[in-house]
Amino acid sequence: MSALLLTSCSGQAAPESESSTSPTPDGTKTPTVVLDYVEEPEDEEEPSPPPIEPDRSLMKKMSCDAFEPEAPEEINFRFGNYTRSTQVKVGEGLIPGEEWWIVAFELPADDSRDAGVRSFLTTEPGPPIPYVSWIEIGDDDPWGPVEWSRKKLVVAESALTKAHECLGAKPEE
Repeated sequence: MSALLLTSCSGQAAPESESSTSPTPDGTKTPTVVLDYVEEPEDEEEPSPPPIEPDRSLMKKMSCDAFEPEAPEEINFRFGNYTRSTQVKVGEGLIPGEEWWIVAFELPADDSRDAGVRSFLTTEPGPPIPYVSWIEIGDDDPWGPVEWSRKKLVVAESALTKAHECLGAKPEE
C-alpha cells in the first residue's frame, strides 16, 4: 500500500513513448522504450550582408568643406590636436531636420595612438539641435553602431570615402 501511495504522490507523469521488444542473448524478449525526441537543428549563422560600398556617382555630388567647430578647444580635448580636418554632409538621419556629417581629423602620433585619420559621424556641423552626437567610424565594423537603412549607409560610406580622399588618406580607385 505504501508503494502505491509513493507512486501516486510523485506527481511525475510517465513520458509518452513507443514500446517495442528486443531479443536478449538468452532469447527472452525485454521491452525497449524509445522516447519521442526531436533533435533541434543547430543555430545556423545567417550570412553576413555584403560590405557597404561607396557610390562614386554620389561622391561626385559631395564636397569637402572646412570643419570649423564652435568650440575648437573642446574638439582638441576630446579627440586630440588635429593638424587637418574636413567635413562632408551625409544628409538627414532618422529624425526629420536632423542633419548628419562625416568629420575626418588627421592627427599626429601621441602617447596613445599612431598618426592617422579618425573619422566620425556627427550632428555637430549641422543646425543647432538639443544634443550633439559623435559616433566614431572604425575599421572593423564601421557602421555597426549606426541603425540606418542600407541605402542611407551607402550615402554615409560615400561621404566617409570622400572625406578620406580629401585628406589624402585613401587613394582614388
